[in-house]
Amino acid sequence: MKWYPFATRWLKTSQHRESLHSILLDVTFLSDVGYRNTENKKKFFFGAVNDKEFELESIDKEKKLAGFVTGEVLGIEDEMYVRLDVGSFKHQRIYVLLILFTLFGVGLFIQGFLQILPDQSKTYLLAMGGVIFLLLAYLFMISWKFSKQLRYTVDFFRGMYDAEVIEKKDIPSVFLL
Repeated sequence: MKWYPFATRWLKTSQHRESLHSILLDVTFLSDVGYRNTENKKKFFFGAVNDKEFELESIDKEKKLAGFVTGEVLGIEDEMYVRLDVGSFKHQRIYVLLILFTLFGVGLFIQGFLQILPDQSKTYLLAMGGVIFLLLAYLFMISWKFSKQLRYTVDFFRGMYDAEVIEKKDIPSVFLL
């Protein structure tokens, strides 16, 4: 779905699990309590990382990376697959609630617009229409921004892991169980 700010991408790499884990640790800090970047390495994520999965939040100051990335590392030896779940929000239900609230507001606006109302109620109706317009613009901007961030985020992980983007059907079934 083009306008849905969540996506799943699959990567295939020939690096070992330990190598993938250490590469991700180099760009992630695990705690913000007393954090000091003594190595002077640029950190892009804050979150939890282990050798099987990760849950990251972007702290990229340039805002090129998507807000949240979770993933799972599948495979053995030098045949590793990484599932990336990329999103603008941490949970999809936040976006769904925004959509439902906006649709409910549009329904009320249309219902009010079709009725004969006194002038004061028309003023409130126009104010409500303005708020709904701002919500629609916000949802559009999130989706538009995410389409750019998704491409950059996948390219970031692809370059970091020296991987190629593949389809889910290209992964051996044994790793998807």
